[in-house]
Amino acid sequence: ADSAGPSLAMAAVRELILAGKPVPASMVLLSFTPDASLSNPATLDIKDPIIDVRNLDFYTDENHWSDGLDAKDPLVSPLFFSDEV
Repeated sequence: ADSAGPSLAMAAVRELILAGKPVPASMVLLSFTPDASLSNPATLDIKDPIIDVRNLDFYTDENHWSDGLDAKDPLVSPLFFSDEV
């Protein structure tokens, strides 16, 4: 999965874990944004051939694609999922 797919895949697997159901043995997650809030200033130094992080705020703006969810909501930024799963 790439783009928004990895975040959706991570959210789906988390739900499977919480429900006590079987989970995939592995996943391949490419070019996604684990922290759409850009809380780490060093993020802007990343040179990604697919995603230009300098424009990331356009894609992660809570009014653009996240249906009003805050950028630190784990469904938007998987980095913020609780590790208590």
